[in-house]
Amino acid sequence: MFLKVFLVLSVLIRGGWTNYKACQCRERPKYKEEHRTVYNLRPQDIGFVGAIGDSFTSGYASRSNNPLNYMTDYLGTSFSTGLEQDMSLIRLVQMCNPSVRGGSSGDNGLLGGDGVRGLNVGVTGAVSSEVGEQANNFATQVRQMPGWQNQWKLVTIYVGANDIFAECDPINGYQYGMNIRRALDMLSGLPKTYVVLVGLPDLTQYYQLAQDNFLCGLLIGFVSSRCSFTPQQQKDLVAQFNAQLQLISEEYRYMRKDFTVEYTPAVANAYQTVERDQFAFDCFHLVPQFYEQISTNIWNSLFQPRQSRTLGNYNGNVQPTCPSSYNQFLRTKKNS
Repeated sequence: MFLKVFLVLSVLIRGGWTNYKACQCRERPKYKEEHRTVYNLRPQDIGFVGAIGDSFTSGYASRSNNPLNYMTDYLGTSFSTGLEQDMSLIRLVQMCNPSVRGGSSGDNGLLGGDGVRGLNVGVTGAVSSEVGEQANNFATQVRQMPGWQNQWKLVTIYVGANDIFAECDPINGYQYGMNIRRALDMLSGLPKTYVVLVGLPDLTQYYQLAQDNFLCGLLIGFVSSRCSFTPQQQKDLVAQFNAQLQLISEEYRYMRKDFTVEYTPAVANAYQTVERDQFAFDCFHLVPQFYEQISTNIWNSLFQPRQSRTLGNYNGNVQPTCPSSYNQFLRTKKNS
C-alpha cells in the first residue's frame, strides 16, 4: 500500500498526470483473467516492459555535456524502460500497475558503472540486422523471470538510424523489413506480448542545428561527410523503413489473441522544430526531457485507433492519456 501511495504522490509532485484521481486505470477487472486477450488489454495488466533497439533505446549520452561523460548509456533515461524518468513507458504503466518489472536505471560507461538494464536489451550502435539477436536475448531473460507465462509484456522496437548514418552501403527497405521480422519471429514464441514498432522521424531535420551552432556544425559535418548520401536519399530510406514497419504490423502471422504487433508514427514529428537544448553534447542524441516527450507521445498513440494514430505533439506541453472506462484498452488492429 505504501508503494502505491508513494508512486502516485511522486508523479503528482514531479509534474505527472495533473488529474490522477480521475484515472481509473487500477479499477477492478471487468473480465475474468482467463478471458483477457490482447484485444481487451489494459495498462494494469502489463507485468513486464522491455526494449529492443539502438542508442536511442539505451539512453546513450543523454546526460552528457562534455567529452568525459559522453560515451555512456544512461539507462535510467530510456524512453521505454527508464526508471529515472517521470514519463517513460514503464513509469506510465507503473501508475496502473506498481508491480511492473523490466525497468532500467543507472549508467554504464567505458569504465563500467552502476547501470541496471532490466529488460532493456538495446545496444548502442546497433543496426537492424542485430535486433534478432536482441529479441532472442529478451526472450531468454523473460523466461528466467518468475511468472512470465502469465504476465503480459509490452516491448518496443526502435532501430534504423544507424542503418542510414553509420553504414555507407545501407540496406533497402525490404532488407530492413526482413531484419525486423526475424526479431518478431523470436518474440512470437512469448505468450501475452504486445510489441510496438516505433517509426523513425525525419532524421535530416536535425541538420538545422549545424546552421545555428558552431560545435554542432562541426560534429554534424563530420557525420554527414562520411558517406555521400544526400538529405533526400536519407529521407527516402526513412520512408521505406516506416512503410515496412506499417506493412509488418498488418501481417496475419502476428495476429493472435495473445500476441500483436502495432506500428506507431508517434515519433514522426519529433524533429519538426529543432532546438539545441533538445540534444546532448554530440548534437545528435537526445536529452532526458525530450525522451519524455517521445515516450508520452508513444503512450498516447497506444490508446488511439490505429487508423488515426497521430504523428506526435512536440510543442512542449503534451500530456499523457489517462486510461478511463471509455478508453481503457490498448488499441490493436481488431479493437480500433
